[in-house]
Amino acid sequence: MIFALCAFFTSSCARTVVESTGLFRCKDFTFNENLQTELLAKLDLQPVFHEIAIELCNEDTTCVEGVILITDTVDIKSFVPKRGGMFLSELMRNSVKNNCCYKIIQAEFGKYFKLDSKGFISLTRDASEIKNEGYPFTNAIVSTYSLTRDRLYIFARKINVRTGQIVRFVSRDITFQCLGDAVIKSPGP
Repeated sequence: MIFALCAFFTSSCARTVVESTGLFRCKDFTFNENLQTELLAKLDLQPVFHEIAIELCNEDTTCVEGVILITDTVDIKSFVPKRGGMFLSELMRNSVKNNCCYKIIQAEFGKYFKLDSKGFISLTRDASEIKNEGYPFTNAIVSTYSLTRDRLYIFARKINVRTGQIVRFVSRDITFQCLGDAVIKSPGP
C-alpha cells in the first residue's frame, strides 16, 4: 500500500531530469556565462522555439516567401547577446527557417535597433532611413531573454521595420530547478 502511494505521488509530479556531464555545476550558472550557455543547452529548447516560430509566421504555417532580418537574442538587462543569447539566436533562426521558410538576414541587435525611453524598438531613430529602400526586408524578428535562478523568459517580436509596429509578440516562461549538477525542467514544451 505504501509503495503504491509513493508511486502515485512520484508519477503525479513528473518532471524531466537532465543529467549533468563534465564539470557543469548547475547551482553556479548565474555567475558564469559559459555555464549559462550549458544550462540553456540542457533545457532542450528546440520545441519551444519551434512553437515560437510558428506563432511568428503568418496565420497559416505554410512557407512564406520573402526576406526577414533576425537579430541576435539579447539579455533583457544589458541588451548584449552574450554566449547564451547567441545560442538562443541560432535556435530562433533554425526554427524560423524550418517553419516559415524565410530567407534570413542575420544581424546584431545594437547595429540595427535602438530603444527609446518608452521601450520603442526601431531600425533607426531617423524616419527617413527607415523608409530607405536599401533595406531588403520589411519585417524583423527581435528577441530578448532573461535567465534567473529558476526561470528562463523568452520574448520575441515580429516588427514591421518601416513603421516600427509590432506585428506579433510571443513570450515563453520556462521553469526549471537546479539540484546539484542536474537540471530539472518543469513539464511543458
